[in-house]
Amino acid sequence: MPPVTISSNAYADLAEGEGPQWKVVQASRWASSANHLFGRPVTSSETWTWLHSPVFRATPLDVKAEADLHFSAGDQPVIGQWVAVQCRGCGVSGWRFYAAAVFNDRNPWWNVMPDVTLYTQRISFSVAAGAARQRCRAVSAE
Repeated sequence: MPPVTISSNAYADLAEGEGPQWKVVQASRWASSANHLFGRPVTSSETWTWLHSPVFRATPLDVKAEADLHFSAGDQPVIGQWVAVQCRGCGVSGWRFYAAAVFNDRNPWWNVMPDVTLYTQRISFSVAAGAARQRCRAVSAE
């Protein structure tokens, strides 16, 4: 129930969301709404979980698109779930977490992931700076 979800987040040190769906109100939007209501500037989100499950199907463009959805829902920073533990002798693709896209040195997209993470870093910084500016304007208007 929406009121319970938002009011319960009043007692959390950091309300965190998951799920970037824009047309349906998911945990990320509840968490960012609660943090906004309770004066908390940061809402983290577990991002890229279930991104084109099973693993190894997601592309860097998929990662960017989901990050953008989280940012538009008010989440900042995004916490990526995508690197699986590797071991010798565990096969060509290695071990993988069933619920996340996997980007590691055994994935062909691995070489462009620094660019993708740099993009998310810049957007996260910009969102945080914009939120700080809004808080300053609100304080000065009082």
